[in-house]
Amino acid sequence: MSNCFLRMGTNAVENAKTVLDFAMLRLQQDEAASSALFAPLGPAAVFTARPWAMLLVHDRTLMEQALAERRQSASADRPWLDAMQICQIDTIHQLRGILCTLHVSIETKALPRSIISWIQHKKDGQPPCLIVVTDLLGLLITSGQDTSIPEPN
Repeated sequence: MSNCFLRMGTNAVENAKTVLDFAMLRLQQDEAASSALFAPLGPAAVFTARPWAMLLVHDRTLMEQALAERRQSASADRPWLDAMQICQIDTIHQLRGILCTLHVSIETKALPRSIISWIQHKKDGQPPCLIVVTDLLGLLITSGQDTSIPEPN
C-alpha cells in the first residue's frame, strides 16, 4: 500500500481531471498486474478481480463535470471511468465511517443505497485498489471547527 499526495492548482475542474488521470493510470497498472496473476485461473477469475477506484469527494459536481467531459472526448477511457465509484462526503466523520467499514463486515440490508452495500453486491466484497480523497485538508479544518462534537480529554 502506498500513499500519494497530489498538489493541485486553483482551477477546480482541471484538478478533478488530474485526479481522474491519476486514477485511470493506477487502474491500468493494477489491471495489468491482476490479469497476469489471475490469467491461469481463467477469464472468469480475471473478470471478477478487475480493480476499481473509490473517489471520495466533497463537491460531487466538479468531478461529475470532469467525468462528463472525459466520457465525450475518448471512448477508450470508458472502461476505466466505469471502474470508478464517486461518493460524496460532507464531514471527516463520514470519511472515517466509510474507511472503517471497508475493514469490518456489516449487515448491508439496513443500508440498501450505501457504498458498502454496493461493494458487497456489485463487487463481491472486493475492496477498491485505490481510494482517493479530495479536499482532505478542507475536511480536517472544518471538522476542527465543529463544536457539536466534544473534544477528547
